Amino acid sequence: MPTGIIFGLGALFCWGLCNSLAPAVIKKIGPIPTIFWRYLWEAIIFVPIFLYFFQTFNFNWLYILLTIIIAFVGYIPVVTFYQALKVGKIGVVAPVAQSSAVITVILSVLFFQETLSPLQIFAIALIILGVFIMSINFADFKSSAILDKNSGLIWALVTCLLWGVVFALFQIPINILGPILTAIVLEIATGIYALITLKLKHQNLKFIGDKKLLWITFLMGLFGAAAITLFNYGVQNYTVSLVVPVALANPLISIIYGRLVYKEHLAKQQILAASSIIAGIILISL
Repeated sequence: MPTGIIFGLGALFCWGLCNSLAPAVIKKIGPIPTIFWRYLWEAIIFVPIFLYFFQTFNFNWLYILLTIIIAFVGYIPVVTFYQALKVGKIGVVAPVAQSSAVITVILSVLFFQETLSPLQIFAIALIILGVFIMSINFADFKSSAILDKNSGLIWALVTCLLWGVVFALFQIPINILGPILTAIVLEIATGIYALITLKLKHQNLKFIGDKKLLWITFLMGLFGAAAITLFNYGVQNYTVSLVVPVALANPLISIIYGRLVYKEHLAKQQILAASSIIAGIILISL
């Protein structure tokens, strides 16, 4: 199995756990404060890593500035995704938003001269199809006026487009700054953007007094920091078009987490989707 795919699988696992833990905190303090606390923990976790690797970093300030800009572009779809969930139904919004790997693959092939074999294209299609099937709720589609401005579809499309662009652009700073420094700049910048959002919306920064929630946000930060670092190493070592679909198949971990922790029943749709994702990952690893 290619090294880049191994890193991508690590990112899939860590992002999946991070996203699985998030709802418990969001229900208590809201989405933006949750984002802030997660990235605050990531910043704290990255401090000793930054100090340890300090002498090895390539501090190219032009690319650091570019990374900060990419982080801003990447933060916008986080906001638009929550806006889509606010006005629309998750069964309509999530499948569209989580199809961003399609955009990344297209951009990587067109602008970064990546080439894919027919087998790799088929594998990518299986993974993206699996994520789409896993997220979709056909009942929501039937009961939602998709073209209506209140369906959340427009926000979901914006989310999909921007996430796709951001993941394609990641390789630029990674190739110059390296995986670790790029991860540190991206995550700290995102946390600052979340804090600015709170201030602009005149929301108080809710301090987490509940030790359990504080522990959960720490785990989110730990898994989030690990995920972005592993993803960056994957991008550095392999083709972006192949690493991104694997890493973004993290809803697979969410359904496994739900089954193991909450004893949730797996529907036939989820089993089919998981099978499609796993088959795609196996093929992409050949």
